[in-house]
Amino acid sequence: VLCEKYAISLKQEDENKHHQQEVGEVAVLNKQLKAQTESLEKEVKSLKADRKFLENQLVDIKVKVATTKARLDDAEAQLVEYVTRLKKVDPTFTGRGGDSAASSRAH
Repeated sequence: VLCEKYAISLKQEDENKHHQQEVGEVAVLNKQLKAQTESLEKEVKSLKADRKFLENQLVDIKVKVATTKARLDDAEAQLVEYVTRLKKVDPTFTGRGGDSAASSRAH
């Protein structure tokens, strides 16, 4: 009977040690998981900030493109108006250097 109780006690002690070891392993895994989660959360936050920055840059670029296009359209309209006036003054003006009476008079 005493041997039986001793054997049961050893078995329980062994199970307790095994259980404590598993609890320790789970604690380590939980700690690692928490660290990985925090790291991923920081990465997500950083990526969201990068995305916001890039979206703002894209808006700025679109504004610059629109402004540049408007300036180009305006310059083109001014050039057309200038060429039209030149043609009224000099009907031989073609817009190419050296072909018109005006350019030959200038030399």
